[in-house]
Parts: sequence; C-alpha cells; structure tokens
Amino acid sequence: FVDYLRPSYEIVAANILTQRNKLEKLQQQLSQGIELSAEQVDWLEELGRQYRIQGMEADSNGIDQLLVRVDILPPELVFSQAATESGWGTSKMARQLNNFFGHYCFEKGCGVSPYRRKGSGEVKAFESPTLAIQAYMRNVNTHPAYNQVRKLRADMRAEVKPLDAVALAKGFRRYSTQ
Repeated sequence: FVDYLRPSYEIVAANILTQRNKLEKLQQQLSQGIELSAEQVDWLEELGRQYRIQGMEADSNGIDQLLVRVDILPPELVFSQAATESGWGTSKMARQLNNFFGHYCFEKGCGVSPYRRKGSGEVKAFESPTLAIQAYMRNVNTHPAYNQVRKLRADMRAEVKPLDAVALAKGFRRYSTQ
C-alpha cells in the first residue's frame, strides 16, 4: 500500500516544496531591499488564491502567510490517513475511484453517489492517486478545520525541527473536506 502511494506522494511533495522554495527566495529578495517584479507579484497573488488567503498582499507579510500553508505533511502522516480512510486501499472508494482520503464533492455529477449515505454530496473520483494526494494536501493546507495542524507545522519550521508526524496528527481534531 505504502509502496503504491509513495511515488504519488513524492510528486505532490516535490511540487509543494518547489513552490515553498520559490517563496523563501522571494522573501530573501525582499529582505535585501529588492522589489518584486510584476511576474513575481502575479505569481504570489495566484498562489494566494490557490491557498485561499483572503486579501493577501504580495509583500513580505503575504509570503509569511503563504509559508504557513505552502508546505508538506510527513509521508507517515499521509499514508496513515490514507490507510485509515480507505482500509489500506481495500475500500470501493479507493479501488474504483482512487479516493484514499474520504473526499466528497457537492456538485451534481462531480463524483459517485455513495452507497448508504443520506444527504447531499458524492464520493469524489480521482483520475490517479497523485490527484487524490494533491487534493488531500490542498484540503489540509487550506481548510479552516486544520489551522492547528498548520500552526504546529509552522512552529516546527520556525524552530528548524523536522516535521513530526505524531505531533502533527494531534492537530487533526476532526478530518473533514469541503
């Protein structure tokens, strides 16, 4: 199971860390008194939209806000969440829809109607495990329910500590998607 998901995790993590590295370089550029180019400002504003930061300014404070959200989770945490939500990949959602994290969507036709579920929403279908992991990371990095996870992770980064999966897991008071 882990061997199956690991390549997808590594792709998603590499993309996020590339964005993070670029943010850190822009932060360094600003600290040296070098203004951002129009392209850099546009990129920051787009990233702010992607990571759902309302009213973010393309400045040092905006970059600080983004650095709290543009980050990875340790693979152990991602894989344990996937194992828990999908029964180690044996659930129908995982096998047929590449949905390892229990994601739902709320527009008609965006997924598959769940068996034995009342209420609105469909089980989200993903074309690949990579897209499922990407959606999971985006959810954790943007949804208000995971502010505590992001705060714990930012504190670890600020203290130049490795990301501790067990400590971060304590920040998941509830796991939910939009």
